[in-house]
Amino acid sequence: MVLTSQAAIDRSPRDVRERIDLIACGAAEVDLETAVAALADQGLTRIHCEGGPKLLGSLIAASLLDELLLTISPVLVGGTDHLISTPALPALTAKPVHVLTESGSVFSRYLLTSND
Repeated sequence: MVLTSQAAIDRSPRDVRERIDLIACGAAEVDLETAVAALADQGLTRIHCEGGPKLLGSLIAASLLDELLLTISPVLVGGTDHLISTPALPALTAKPVHVLTESGSVFSRYLLTSND
């Protein structure tokens, strides 16, 4: 199963469309609320999502994130990337529920609640 846009489905090769269940979750780009609803329709109500700063910001902006797994590695690197790349997000409170360490890395799990 692949959740994608209708435009991507239309561009995909026929053999891909015949072998994989492609689910349209938006016309030109994926709408995250539609994608989560499509997964729920399949009985998939617990979703583990991995992505970059833009996806994380989009999930927060759509109020679709209720838990955050954050890993801090003992390596410092330069660059301009940020954890979240979407400006003007709603404020969230993060409650730590698990913190583990291994070989200098910190693995944490937070439950998130809106500050509305």
